This record gives sequence, C-alpha cells and structure tokens, in this order.
Amino acid sequence: MKNILVVDDEPLIANGVANLVASFDFPLVVKGIYTDSEEALAFCQQNTIDIVITDINMPKVNGLALIKKLKAINPSIPTILVTKNEEEHLMEDAIGAKIDDYLIKPVNPKQ
Repeated sequence: MKNILVVDDEPLIANGVANLVASFDFPLVVKGIYTDSEEALAFCQQNTIDIVITDINMPKVNGLALIKKLKAINPSIPTILVTKNEEEHLMEDAIGAKIDDYLIKPVNPKQ
C-alpha cells in the first residue's frame, strides 16, 4: 500500500481529490487530507508518506515551498502539483522544485 497525502486550502477540492484517489483500483490509501501546508509538513515529518498531491496556491506556505521542504526531507518522494490554468506561468518554478507531475483544476479523473 502506498500512503498518499492531499494538501489543498480548499476543503472541497482536497476531499474531492482524496475521494478520486480512493476510487481507483490501486494499492493506495489516503493517510491525510490537509488544508494547511504547515500542518501537512508536520504530519510528513512524523509519518511515512509515499506520494504528496498539493495545490500550488495556498496561504502561508505555498505548494512549491511545501514540495521543496518535503524533498529536503525525502528527495525521492513523488509529488504532484494541482494548479489552475491561469497559474501555468508558475510551472517553471515547479520544475525547479522537482515536481514529478501536475494536474490542472478542475481535475479530470482520466488524468
């Protein structure tokens, strides 16, 4: 089983992404759903997480900063960034943060 963490400051989207992940027939389990990236980081420091799915635009610590901090803890942790179309200009920064993949909101289950 792979442990997934979902981080998005919009609870509806965070829960929607978590439910989408849970609906797949893969050995995945959502270990946490967070609307605060600092709380998500603290959780990752205390628990084994295999994949992180995070929004890019969040208050306090944005998704890119969260990914950089997570990669400092575990450089091989796969990260997926969720972004809106109008935030695509941030993808250069995302590549610099070493994201593994990204999804465009609204998230299409086929993606």
